[in-house]
Amino acid sequence: SRAPMSKIIIPGTSLNVSPICLGTQQFSGASSTSGDVTWGAIPAARVTAILRAALAAGVNFLDCAEAYGPSAAAERAVGAALAEIMSSGEDGVSRESVVIATKFGVHRPLWELSEAEREASPREYCRMYRGRDVEDAIERSLKNLGVEFIDLYQVHWPVNVDLDDPVATAEVVGALEKARTDGKIRYYGVCNFGSSDLKKFLSAGGKPVTNQLPYNLIHRSIEFGVLPLCRSLGISVVCYSPLQQGLLTARTLASPADLPAGRRRTRFFPSAEFGGAPLACHGGRGFEADLFAGDGGGDGVLRGLAEVAGRNGVGVARAAVGWLLAEEKRKEGVRAVIVGASSVEQVRENVTYWKEPLAVGLVRELDGLTDAFKAKFGPTLDQYAKVSRIDGNVNWNTTGQ
Repeated sequence: SRAPMSKIIIPGTSLNVSPICLGTQQFSGASSTSGDVTWGAIPAARVTAILRAALAAGVNFLDCAEAYGPSAAAERAVGAALAEIMSSGEDGVSRESVVIATKFGVHRPLWELSEAEREASPREYCRMYRGRDVEDAIERSLKNLGVEFIDLYQVHWPVNVDLDDPVATAEVVGALEKARTDGKIRYYGVCNFGSSDLKKFLSAGGKPVTNQLPYNLIHRSIEFGVLPLCRSLGISVVCYSPLQQGLLTARTLASPADLPAGRRRTRFFPSAEFGGAPLACHGGRGFEADLFAGDGGGDGVLRGLAEVAGRNGVGVARAAVGWLLAEEKRKEGVRAVIVGASSVEQVRENVTYWKEPLAVGLVRELDGLTDAFKAKFGPTLDQYAKVSRIDGNVNWNTTGQ
């Protein structure tokens, strides 16, 4: 077993972070009675308890976004919880001991778009920021979080910047660099940037230290190009959706219906026009037959994962997160894994994934078990939109390896 949650330095920075990062999208509905479409509602008191448990367990890395919830509900919930924890003085938590990441970039929910809009370029419905917009967004996030600086400030989606306009992109980069100089942010990164997106951002003078990308056992698309590209460029990868919104857990192996409709909006499930969840807008038929065992007991990727995990004495969730935390993934450029939690018990369970690493043989067996599905799903990075908001998934920097 490993020692208690150790910390790693993100290369090119002084950010000393836990390999497990607490995701906070589940706090998007903290201020509403109806809750978030994906995660429901979590009371403010529970948000505080979750953050307190995470910090006590050595998880010092938090990831948020202005787009999480109405009026940046998640940022405000995190800010209120941190203020309560730090003011009590009981936990020994200071602002300097917590690494806060957040993001700018909003767009209309995909399910609110007309069919014509879904077929059009994402530029038509995603807000593209200019330099002043980024400056204003930083000020809003500082206020929401109740802090004087943000450790890692990220572009949420490539379509939140007009990457086809070098002048507009340079303006955004300039605003980020100025915010660093002014001490409002310490570093900046990007999220969901494909290989073409990165090339345009770098060409405008951008110096992102991280790229936050979807990555898990059944969504290995970044391996086709953008993961090795980031490694060759010295850009650390921070993974999100390690459990594919609950799909990679023992509770959801039997049937797609075991998942709430809000978590069946991705390309793994059929789009609404093919009988899928009403809010699924990607236009594809999904991969349910590949993932789930048939009525006759046929094979499915999820059943195979459960059998391998069980044979090795671990749960499916531990296998999925442990696979990303393995030393093999660290060598490929993966620095941290964002894992959400909606209860204190889940926080404590998440920490065990670090303390009890998977054997090298099991990591390789999990690779082999999901190789065929990786090939079938292909290099698609955007799980939600009909027209991808992410451009490119190739390693164009072959000379940099």
